[in-house]
Amino acid sequence: MERHLTLAALERALSNGEPLIHHSDQGVQYACHDYTHRLLEVGAQISMADAGAAWQNGYAERLVRTIKEEVKWTCPAMQTRSRRGRRSATLSKRSTSASESTRR
Repeated sequence: MERHLTLAALERALSNGEPLIHHSDQGVQYACHDYTHRLLEVGAQISMADAGAAWQNGYAERLVRTIKEEVKWTCPAMQTRSRRGRRSATLSKRSTSASESTRR
């Protein structure tokens, strides 16, 4: 992955707020000087999985999922968005089932 793409994604994420902790694997795009320097500029604590220990990422991803779920159920705006998403998924399943039954 090219460094400028990762830096562009980081800048886009930073436009939504500054993280307290940034976790990643040890990919060169995340360990490069420009990327880590930018994180340090905004005061983020950098967290990287140990070399050869990809399973550590699972712990960090599970923590982020738990935080997102907590926010979703405590923030009224997120609850509305979540309900809309479930309704859309239900409608998609219904329309797919209907089109499959007409093909038979």
